[in-house]
Amino acid sequence: ALSRVDMDLYCGTAGWALPCVDPLCTAVVALLRAHDLPFTLHLNQAASMTALHELPALYEHAPPPGSSAARGKPANTPTIAGFGGVQSFLRSQRLIDWSLTRAQLAECDAFCALITSSIAPLELYERMLNDDNYLDYTRPLIASAFTFPSSWILPMRERSRVRALLSESVGLHDDTRVRNAKLDAMYDAAERSLAHLSARLGSLAFGAGSEKMFYSSGTTGAVVTSSLDAVLFGHLAAILYSPFDESRLRDLVAAQPVLVSFCHRMRARHFPECEDYDFENP
Repeated sequence: ALSRVDMDLYCGTAGWALPCVDPLCTAVVALLRAHDLPFTLHLNQAASMTALHELPALYEHAPPPGSSAARGKPANTPTIAGFGGVQSFLRSQRLIDWSLTRAQLAECDAFCALITSSIAPLELYERMLNDDNYLDYTRPLIASAFTFPSSWILPMRERSRVRALLSESVGLHDDTRVRNAKLDAMYDAAERSLAHLSARLGSLAFGAGSEKMFYSSGTTGAVVTSSLDAVLFGHLAAILYSPFDESRLRDLVAAQPVLVSFCHRMRARHFPECEDYDFENP
């Protein structure tokens, strides 16, 4: 397993009620904090800093020369980009998800894939492609993190990237009737996914009350923060704590009190500094 050496974590825009607006950046921060792993957080980074143009990005500091942890390790560990890459690295070092059984790990990855396929696209759509949300909240937030001309270029570039990513699924080039039908189908799928996650967390979760999570340690019986807990929290937080005046996705989440309670518990546990956020004066 990896020795407890410092890591640098690079994430995107900070703001609103969490240190990271991007759900997967929030998920990695939550995982590192939950497992008490030493790291330095660098916010307001541009995705272009990595070859894959993906954030979060993780850089592991080389252990001190001559230490036992340094034996057999290269002098520098390259930056690992994207949630999947960071998750795979942390798992390979037995820093996260190590106590899950093979069946639990399979379920964890399946639910994470469900979140990624059915909930994440709509969160991104509402944040970046809804004109009112983008112009009133998202663009000013991204621009505030950079100086000119980056403050002008980066929001536009990110919106163009999201347009290309979601163009077909949300029907950006279709007529209004077809586009609305595609969006309705996506929201219906998200509603079913949220219901499945709520049912799983509500009926089979480990722990009680403020400690309820998806899994527990097979050796100690204590609840553990898994990748699933972190990924679900990252997306729920981005939905519930956004300042958008209207959010159809937020209405769907609000209809699942088990998920709302889970999100508030996770924020209180891992991001207590964000609980006093003033939504009226962001």
